[in-house]
Amino acid sequence: MTLPVDGTVSSVLIGPLNVEVVDLPGDPVLSALVLLHEGLGSARLWRDFPGALNRATGRRVITYSRYGHGLGSAADPSHTVVLP
Repeated sequence: MTLPVDGTVSSVLIGPLNVEVVDLPGDPVLSALVLLHEGLGSARLWRDFPGALNRATGRRVITYSRYGHGLGSAADPSHTVVLP
């Protein structure tokens, strides 16, 4: 995946598991764009599209990987994550 130099790849804790998140900053006045991927992929399958979209629109662009993909924790079918 190609990222602008100011983009970050991080891991976010959700319940007991980590999820890989790619967050490209943009104009805080504009709504962020969250990219969703098909069920078998990860944030890296977007390749350079998030960066190109970020540069073209000036918006914050966020994409993520599902459990068990990318840099996140492996999915454990015995866990159910309930968000508050």
